[in-house]
Amino acid sequence: MINGLRSNGSSGAASLVGPAADALAAPRRAFRTTAEVRSAFIDFFADKAAHSRWPSSPVVPHDDPTLLFINAGMNQFKPLFLGQCKEGTAMSKLKRAANSQKCIRLRRTIDVASGILDTPLSYMTTLTTRQLELRRLLQEEAIAWAWQLLTEVYRIPPERLYVTYFEGNEALGVPADTEARDIWAKYVPPERILAGNMKDNFWEMGDTGPCGPCSEIHYDRIGGRDASHLVNDGCVGRNGEPIPAKGAVVKGHTVGVPDPNMSNYDIDVFAALFKAIQAVVPGLREYAGKVGEDMEDAAKWTEDERVDMAFRVVADHIRTLTFAITDGAQPSAEGRGYVLRRILRRAVRYGGEILKARPSPPPPPPPPLLIQSSMTPVGFFHQLVDAVVEQFGDAFPELRKDPERVKAILREEEATFSRTLKNGIRQLGKYCEKLPAGGTLSGEEAQSPHISPTSTSTSTSPPHLPHISPTSPPRLPPTPALPHRPPSQAFKMYDTYGFPVDLTLLMCEEKGLTVDEAGYEAEMERAKKRSQEGGSFSRGGSVVLEAEQTVALAERMGVPRTDDAPKWVWDSAAGAGQPHASTLRAAIDPSKVFHESVTAETGLVGLIVESTPFYAEAGGQVCDLGTLTTAAGAAFLVEDVQRFGAFVTHIGRVTAGELKPGDAVQLCVDYGRRAPIAQNHTTTHMLNYALRAALEQDCDQRGSLCDAEKLRFDFAYPKPLTAEQLAAVQAQVNSQIGADLEVHTSTVALEQAMAINGLRAVFGQQCRTAHGADPALGSILRRPGVGQMVAAPDQGEWRGYSVEFCGGTHIARSSEPQRFVLISEEGLGGGNRRIVGLTGERAAAEDSPATRQ
Repeated sequence: MINGLRSNGSSGAASLVGPAADALAAPRRAFRTTAEVRSAFIDFFADKAAHSRWPSSPVVPHDDPTLLFINAGMNQFKPLFLGQCKEGTAMSKLKRAANSQKCIRLRRTIDVASGILDTPLSYMTTLTTRQLELRRLLQEEAIAWAWQLLTEVYRIPPERLYVTYFEGNEALGVPADTEARDIWAKYVPPERILAGNMKDNFWEMGDTGPCGPCSEIHYDRIGGRDASHLVNDGCVGRNGEPIPAKGAVVKGHTVGVPDPNMSNYDIDVFAALFKAIQAVVPGLREYAGKVGEDMEDAAKWTEDERVDMAFRVVADHIRTLTFAITDGAQPSAEGRGYVLRRILRRAVRYGGEILKARPSPPPPPPPPLLIQSSMTPVGFFHQLVDAVVEQFGDAFPELRKDPERVKAILREEEATFSRTLKNGIRQLGKYCEKLPAGGTLSGEEAQSPHISPTSTSTSTSPPHLPHISPTSPPRLPPTPALPHRPPSQAFKMYDTYGFPVDLTLLMCEEKGLTVDEAGYEAEMERAKKRSQEGGSFSRGGSVVLEAEQTVALAERMGVPRTDDAPKWVWDSAAGAGQPHASTLRAAIDPSKVFHESVTAETGLVGLIVESTPFYAEAGGQVCDLGTLTTAAGAAFLVEDVQRFGAFVTHIGRVTAGELKPGDAVQLCVDYGRRAPIAQNHTTTHMLNYALRAALEQDCDQRGSLCDAEKLRFDFAYPKPLTAEQLAAVQAQVNSQIGADLEVHTSTVALEQAMAINGLRAVFGQQCRTAHGADPALGSILRRPGVGQMVAAPDQGEWRGYSVEFCGGTHIARSSEPQRFVLISEEGLGGGNRRIVGLTGERAAAEDSPATRQ
């Protein structure tokens, strides 16, 4: 199950486990579990081929906005391939690595209602065990390693192995990989060396980025070239350019050899999940591995075949959701969260409709920290989390950190979906009532529902809590809705209410009505396109540097990575700082064209300089604004600042004169604007600490927004805070402000910072800066800086300090915000809460007697 199997055009995985594995591995070793196969792979490359053991990255790509989820084991190494890895980090020193990487493949699973995963050959969560050669082109070594692993370690009969290589593509100017073909000729006869096209033997991470030819090894399962994909050896270049002398990679998609009748789900990890499903669904029979003859039409399957299909769907989806939520994602109404919500609802629907899973009776009154109501029945799906943790917790220890949180989120989503189904049935009934006998459910009479079935927001603003106003922070007026043609009602039922189209068809048929299926399909195609386009999270209409542009800057144009350390040199109390001298190195427009000179007529452009005091938007803190000028009188208004790879890009317009790469420039930040932003930012750190103290538990941060007007802080907590807790949080923050404490800032190696007792970070955060804001009372001589914490990281007393990863700009002393007022606290759903607060003059105005009245 360690990754990709290809058989008869399907994708999935199988593993070297069970009786077939015993025979193949004997007499040296019998691989009875997937964990043993994984360990043998990593041990082979670590012990025999001098590879570093490297952990899996989170399945949520927090540092790569081009991906919804990690979909390949090489994603986390993308900075190395593109020359964007910061020198001195552990990754920058890697030469060879071996690991097992969690992946979620969305290209074939973005529409989770389209019948995918019905076969025993596919699933969306894969565990890619791979080894990588990161420095030189060593294709001959890679092929030799792969062959040795399969034939000597796993004892796979070599006469059953076929290999493929890239045949080339003349139209695209990509030559055939004859090197791989010639090397393979040393191991297998010519008749078992097959040429493959771009689809089968050319690997790509995405539309842009690392790519290159690959060579695969296949196992003939039953003779006659019925082959299963075992290993993929690839040589990867950059963005379609010729493969350079470095940047090569070898990836091993190693799976085992199932017996001829074995499907991808007939392995130990899925067997355990199937038993767990059976345990939480009373009366459910054992999984039997049955599949319908017509793989394209599950409607023709027998009841037994549909039950086994539902087993597979539920087992796969609980793995996907447990991994994704553990790594920081969660179901929501947009982006990757919407994908997860649809995956969850599909699993719950299959469990309820096909497996006949029913909510359990309400449990006894729960502990105060669990999301549960004594009036709410308990669903079945979240009860499977423990089985996933048991199967994968040793390989991925992060799963054991907080499985109760994962279960709480799934439990709440499952309960919400149950209400959604009821609302959907009610709304469909209203649509049908308006149709004549024999009518068609289309979009011409669509009515806009006045309810939001997926809303789970609850707002808390206790009237008796001092200094907390029920008013909300200032908000921009809503954008007027544009007129549009009413969508298909069947699609609206699916998209708005999560109501499956097959139920819509069935209910309409029972009422003697038909459904505009063509309209539904057209809407679905448009939704898929929007989803795929939205997956890149690109900032439309602005300047965006993708891999091709960052590589061009670094390699073709010789532009050094931007030094942004000057952003920390300023007087936060005075809201002032000195102009910074630098050199303009490049200018690029929204169409990704580099310019030799830019003027006002050029319009919006992005400027890259050698060093900058500007803060690029990140970590919830908005960017700096300001100007860039030259001695000759040229001026540039900085309207936005973004970081792309190693380059900070100043986005705006020329307001006077002409700017050219090579010009000496002065960069002036609007420090008066930055000061309240920094005050709000540092206050979020104090707020994070205060929440931990008031709630007597760690509350993982889920996000934040710090601008000049307010601060917003999202955190994981399963229920509304009481009035007493809110008052305690506000008082604790103001106590820190009143103590006039020094804020210590230090750049620390990630590994050293991670060792500090009590350190907190947002999921997936890879900042290399640790900030420590001392919340304790006492003389200043007793208040440690970050350096003392790094020197003795295990000290228990460090948990009494606010120590967090952060790369933002901060104030020098905790007194600068003057006062903090907590103005609202509300629920976001999925076990998350949001606090909005004010500091400085705005807090004083909010806290005035007139405002309280």
